[in-house]
Amino acid sequence: MWLKLRLFLIMTLMFGIIYGLVIFAMGMLGLGGLGSFYFYAILASVMMFIQYMIGPKMVEWSMSVRYVNEQESPALHRMVAELARDARIPKPRIGIAKTNLPNAFAFGRWASDGRVCVTEGIMSLLDEKELKGAPEGTVVKKPIGKQLEGLNFHIQVSVLDCTGCGNCVDVCPAKIKALEMKPLPN
Repeated sequence: MWLKLRLFLIMTLMFGIIYGLVIFAMGMLGLGGLGSFYFYAILASVMMFIQYMIGPKMVEWSMSVRYVNEQESPALHRMVAELARDARIPKPRIGIAKTNLPNAFAFGRWASDGRVCVTEGIMSLLDEKELKGAPEGTVVKKPIGKQLEGLNFHIQVSVLDCTGCGNCVDVCPAKIKALEMKPLPN
């Protein structure tokens, strides 16, 4: 909760700084004043509220998301229901994006408005076990820091995405490298 609040406050502060610079520049050009400050503050607040409310619809539109019911995709619904139960969150709405790029993502405004979307590309590429979670042997680390209790952290690059460049290993910030390049077993 505190982490979300801090992120919100930082975003608000950054917006305030940029907004202050714009108002200052308008005042220097003779286009502003205290009256216009209130006008722009109200206008900005209305625009932010509209963007917040239509954000999920913009994601749905840009990714061509089609929501599916349990009859259309029972395995996907069962998998998401199990994962939501394990995470102790409400089951999100489930959609499939009409694109061949292998991807899955979650979006929404709050937990009760959660939505999970998988692409047709990932559905055709991975089997149910691969879609459900990390493969056996995946190492999960406990993060260090306040407000991170109960969370786990891991980075995994799909062998389908790996180009073998080794950049992920080179930029790993850990003193003891958490990533290593290994050839796939035959």
